[in-house]
Amino acid sequence: MPRLVPPQCLIRPSQIQDLQQIAQIDQQWQASLGPSRTKHWRNAAAFALLILSIVIALKDLKLLALILLGFVPLYIIFGWVYWLSQHPPHQEWINYWVVECDGKLLAAAKWEHYDSYTELQQVYVKPKWRFHCLGSSLIDRLISQTQQPIYVISDRQHSRYFARFGFEPVEWEALPDNFPISDFAVPGLERSRDTQIPMVLYSQQTPPRQIQASSSQSIQTWQGIQAKIYDRQAEQ
Repeated sequence: MPRLVPPQCLIRPSQIQDLQQIAQIDQQWQASLGPSRTKHWRNAAAFALLILSIVIALKDLKLLALILLGFVPLYIIFGWVYWLSQHPPHQEWINYWVVECDGKLLAAAKWEHYDSYTELQQVYVKPKWRFHCLGSSLIDRLISQTQQPIYVISDRQHSRYFARFGFEPVEWEALPDNFPISDFAVPGLERSRDTQIPMVLYSQQTPPRQIQASSSQSIQTWQGIQAKIYDRQAEQ
């Protein structure tokens, strides 16, 4: 049974005027995943450059100038690339669905529709509004829009949460051949088969089929909708 959001809330596709609020939600989602190793590396590089500069300055100012002349542009370029990774182009935001309450976005989910599948990429609910079924309502919306299988990559902690929707664990080897496993990289986290579980939800209209694996063993897989989720703060 679909979950109901509070009466003052509305589930809808994102709009161009939502860009700023969605960016804020995305940044909060990134922060909820833990410290970014990229950011730590950047800070460590800056500190190392400072120490190196002091040491060289005590011996040879000309050499210091040459080093700074070559390093600073690289640091600026790296910082720009990192900024772009945290602030994708506007086209990235059109794939969001949001929960709007009294004119404010309190939750968002991002999924992309392709020719043969849909990929759920992100679900985030603002901390003060968790346990109000906002995230669950977004997932219900995705489920209601398709009769094809949905794949979810969950950590062990939240696998029970997805089981409430009917998701079941599936072997990594059973994922479709074109499943974008390389995209599972999460800032500050390592993808590990020991901590993450592929799960699948498929309707009665699309039962699993048998295929031949590379190891010549028969395994189950599903075609159609695929989804992955990085929600480390899943709504209970």
